[in-house]
Amino acid sequence: MALRRPLAHMLAFSALMIGMAPLVADDLPDPAGRPEKFKAGMKAACAIYYEDGAWHMRMTAGGAKKKKKAVISGSARVKGDWIRGDFQGLDKAEKAKDADWIVIHKDKLGFDFQFGLHGKVDAVNFKVGPKAETVTFQVMVDGDDNPKAVLIGKAGAHPEKGGKLVFPAAPGGTSSSKPADKE
Repeated sequence: MALRRPLAHMLAFSALMIGMAPLVADDLPDPAGRPEKFKAGMKAACAIYYEDGAWHMRMTAGGAKKKKKAVISGSARVKGDWIRGDFQGLDKAEKAKDADWIVIHKDKLGFDFQFGLHGKVDAVNFKVGPKAETVTFQVMVDGDDNPKAVLIGKAGAHPEKGGKLVFPAAPGGTSSSKPADKE
């Protein structure tokens, strides 16, 4: 009986870990190109795409009819080299929980973000260094990592599941060492 418990615990832990495994590039849609399906004011969504040697994130939620702001939050992290970005549309608020913010990680290899959205589009653009290997995104809408809220690449495809999304740092084999430009 004593041997069964550790085995049962190991199996349960393994199943949990498999369920939490990040999606990697082979399991994800192609990130190249701006999603054609992404429109300002659509249902809460975060578009992630790679274009012109830079990563781009566009976030929007609801329109004039939606009374409550949607909150899109998460992180982006690079493995292997630096990250430099341009952040647009950061709105102030009386309470920090309602404000838009971006916090750069101490090691300068990523950032955490939060955007309160109501009909407009907020943007994050960033480039990674030439030695970067991967870029990992995690996106949540109102605290939920629903994959239907994430649009990837020109096709605007959704990942199979929520959680961490790991892409090659420079899809197509190109990288840039210049800071991200404003759009």
